[in-house]
Amino acid sequence: MLFQVFPIIIGFIFIASERANFITFIFALLASFIVIIPNIDLKTFKINKYSLMVLSSSIIKSFQLFATVYFLTKLDAVNFYLLETILIIAFSIILLIIKKELNQFKLLTKKYIKLLAIANSVSVVSIIIVLTMYTSL
Repeated sequence: MLFQVFPIIIGFIFIASERANFITFIFALLASFIVIIPNIDLKTFKINKYSLMVLSSSIIKSFQLFATVYFLTKLDAVNFYLLETILIIAFSIILLIIKKELNQFKLLTKKYIKLLAIANSVSVVSIIIVLTMYTSL
């Protein structure tokens, strides 16, 4: 649930506009914490490496959101998605070459590939709609 807080903080720090004033920032943080705090079980809450991984993932995803919005001002939604897909495929190939334990192609069956293709097709349409929305905003 930390992903709700970090875009507010990062947006306030890096986006200078009339809408990003200090009072709005405080109320947005307060609303986020009101949503997050009741979901924390303090008896079992501890900071371990997995909690830090979630924290760092939330921060990275927040920066990704602002980078996406920035690059959409330079590219249209389809070209941006194409570029992002090429970068993800290149990164995945590099990881597959470096880490042999990630190479699990033997698990791919025809049924699994068919379901994966359907899910990815729906996902591509959804992502292009979201990116088009970001561009129009």
